[in-house]
Amino acid sequence: MESITISINRKNKAVTCQSKVSPVTFDGIEVYMFGDFYTEEGFPATEKDLFAIYTKFGIKTYDALDGIGTVIIYDRNIEKIFVFTDFFNSTIPVFYSTDAENIWISTDLFALSKCIKKCTLSLLSAIEFMFYAYMKSNRTLIKEIKKLGNRHYLEVDVKRCKVYHHKCQYDIPKLKETDYETYYKTFYECVRQSYTTDAAITLSGGFDTNLIMHCLQNIRKKKGIKTPIQAYCGGGEQGKDETGLAKQIAEFYGNIDMHTFRIGKDVLQHLPHIVYLLQGLSYERGCFMHYRLSQLFQKQGIKQVYTGDLADQVFCAETYAYSLNTLKRIIKMDLRGIKYAIKNSFDYYNFPFRSKYDIASLMLLKKSGQIWNHFGVKGIYPYTRKSFLQIHFSDQKG
Repeated sequence: MESITISINRKNKAVTCQSKVSPVTFDGIEVYMFGDFYTEEGFPATEKDLFAIYTKFGIKTYDALDGIGTVIIYDRNIEKIFVFTDFFNSTIPVFYSTDAENIWISTDLFALSKCIKKCTLSLLSAIEFMFYAYMKSNRTLIKEIKKLGNRHYLEVDVKRCKVYHHKCQYDIPKLKETDYETYYKTFYECVRQSYTTDAAITLSGGFDTNLIMHCLQNIRKKKGIKTPIQAYCGGGEQGKDETGLAKQIAEFYGNIDMHTFRIGKDVLQHLPHIVYLLQGLSYERGCFMHYRLSQLFQKQGIKQVYTGDLADQVFCAETYAYSLNTLKRIIKMDLRGIKYAIKNSFDYYNFPFRSKYDIASLMLLKKSGQIWNHFGVKGIYPYTRKSFLQIHFSDQKG
């Protein structure tokens, strides 16, 4: 799994980095890239491109990022470290901790826990996790360790040995009403710019992955590629199973190698490893499916996968906003959660469905952010591209 742990010694201000990803340095500025980003022209971004974005936008770099992942910049010229994530703060988690001697930043909770002298279970976070499967704000299950919250970035002043957790003020340009032709063309470009012949696709029975497949088929036709696309879909022996619908879609398009599987109770044997991979950030029953899917990817040598993750959050911008219907859903879901909410604070009324950004983070952290990365698989997320987000979020603030 890609990871990085940075420590800053408070006495001598020395910065030490342990990482499986090597930085690229430009004019005294080190750039670490985790994930998949794109340039303004739509080409896959390199560390050099991210350096150019940082030199142009500075602390507003988060607003210029297009893609998904985490970027860490150590600017030796001003002795500051910045940590920026994508719009949804989704695939690569960021943790930080401080004590009298050091400051630590890491993308691996367990690596960070080994650095600090004391680890104490946070009872409040544990209660939230049991009720809602993840923690609000920047808390983790360990009191001494915080996480980078969604729609925030980190600024570490090395000289003063201080950590700042700033909120991102996104500025998404407003667009005029979009017709179908522009809508499809925009999404098609998002898929085309990320196209690679080696990538597979997770195919469900819904619209999101169907649209990706439609674009991929047109792209491949124009390129004259005749080799079949590797598509994957899993279902449960009991409960939800979209493998039948996925097979119908594959048959409709043709030239698709459809791989399906079903999971049963035997997958529970992997629960300890799944818990370890999720690092106490989130939990959702779909993690079992993605664990088995990741094993299949590893066995068949799949390194990149197109996914429709986050489509629901982009399409239904108000789905998770607070409303009376949301409150009704929570009541139906868990009366104990409502009692806890009333007892503690009104803010919990719209929690966990507090915002589309929180739910988006929850979804991806259990998939490509934690589980897929462990198996060496990189997700490709067309629905998170900036040009496509403009269509859906242009009438909203941050």
